[in-house]
Amino acid sequence: MRYRFHEFEFSPINRELRRKGDIVALPATVRAMLAHLIDNRHRVCTREELAKAAWPDHLVADHTLTARLSDLRRALASAKRPNPVRTVYGKGVQFVGEVELDSARITLADRAEEAAGQKEQTRGRPSIAVLPFKQSSGSPEQVAVSDALPDDIISELTNLRWLFVIARGSTFRFPSYQHSLTEIGRELQVRYCLSGEVRDEGDKLRITVELAETVGETILWRDSFTTKITGAHELRQEIVSRIASELDRRITDHEIAQARLKNPNSLDAWGVYHNGLAKVLGHNTQNLDGALADFSRCIEFDPRFARGYTGLVHTRWLRTLQLELDQKAAELTGMIEAAKQAEQIDPGDPSVLVSMGRASWFTGRIDTAKDQFRHALKVAPSSTAALTNLAGLHMLLGEAEASIDANSEAIALSPLDPNMHTWLATQMGALLQLGRAEEAIEHAERAIASPKAIMPTYAMALLTYHQADHKERGMELADQLKQMKPEFSVVEISRKMPMLQRFKDAFDEAFSEFGLDA
Repeated sequence: MRYRFHEFEFSPINRELRRKGDIVALPATVRAMLAHLIDNRHRVCTREELAKAAWPDHLVADHTLTARLSDLRRALASAKRPNPVRTVYGKGVQFVGEVELDSARITLADRAEEAAGQKEQTRGRPSIAVLPFKQSSGSPEQVAVSDALPDDIISELTNLRWLFVIARGSTFRFPSYQHSLTEIGRELQVRYCLSGEVRDEGDKLRITVELAETVGETILWRDSFTTKITGAHELRQEIVSRIASELDRRITDHEIAQARLKNPNSLDAWGVYHNGLAKVLGHNTQNLDGALADFSRCIEFDPRFARGYTGLVHTRWLRTLQLELDQKAAELTGMIEAAKQAEQIDPGDPSVLVSMGRASWFTGRIDTAKDQFRHALKVAPSSTAALTNLAGLHMLLGEAEASIDANSEAIALSPLDPNMHTWLATQMGALLQLGRAEEAIEHAERAIASPKAIMPTYAMALLTYHQADHKERGMELADQLKQMKPEFSVVEISRKMPMLQRFKDAFDEAFSEFGLDA
């Protein structure tokens, strides 16, 4: 089903707007307002209900709503016709365009003709359908959990903002055990599907979830969770947060892999963004200039793409760690400007809030940074970026218990995260502050085993071996570092990570014991 008006057509299922056949790039919040206005075109909609339709889970500033409405009007502007979105002063907004409803079903011949171009249709911002969960027995407890979980997951994924999530009203028409993934992908126009099953196992419930790509029906991730029936609802949010965190990481990794397979000149804003993200996540300092170019190009393609600006913030933050002190100021200025731009576009995106918090932190506004990280967690409790940034800030301020709590939650949410080595370094620092060096040893061993471990990770591991009196293990790591990183020294760490200054005396002592340069 599609709505047609003027030279536009709009799908209420995936909220895709097209003009003369071409997709019109708009933020999800703007498309949500358009869907609400068209559905209620027989009356005037208040600004309050439009805000609720676009931002269902949190309050939004009036100026932000005004800006998004302006975006919508610009997208629908035409020299030949009045704008279909009309402000009724003192009352609200109404959609006044003449709408035709196209509800013709797609024939089998149409589907066969479309199959060859299906991969091309899945470009751009990824979309996901959370399907109804299968029940094995129909017991009251099982029914209650299997009904609640998909709704909870849809809400949590919507909070991530970058992923387009199909509404329950559409997805629940397609149980995964009655329809093929190809059929679901075609009908709902989605790239990914999450399906699940809830089974009784005595006094326990086993919840199994599976993420798949609809094109090719490829399984990308599968996991299961077991909980006692009596405590299932209490653990529901924990399970939902874990699932959302895994989907955030797994889909991002898959989008990166897909972008890297394509000709760079054929990529859209989303593909270029993921090319830049691949360079940033690789922790290769030589790639940071390339990442900066990718994120800048992404913004040129789509100036309203908030994630492009958050990519700039993260890249400039990493670049500050490679520069001399007299060169850092310009990079920090660029970081702050990018964070401000992202905030203007989508102040409710948890990634934007984390970027704002990081910029505040590096400009000395510590309390503001804490508030922004906490706000991100209110919007998206599964945001490991918000948790680990908050944990790092607590650790550097000497607030060790708070650091351990935030970091432990992140580790539980994403136990296989590629950034785990940095999270474990934070955990080591907090444990050492509490005098729990023996407990930190396990984290040190895990951290340095990572192929992506960086200087601060090795430094915290050496400090842990020193304070736990594991001299032999410390000497072994020091010998490896002399070969791998001959520039490794306290001076170099202080230059690249000035925030670790509180550990300088301890580093001096540990490095001296293990025969490394201070």
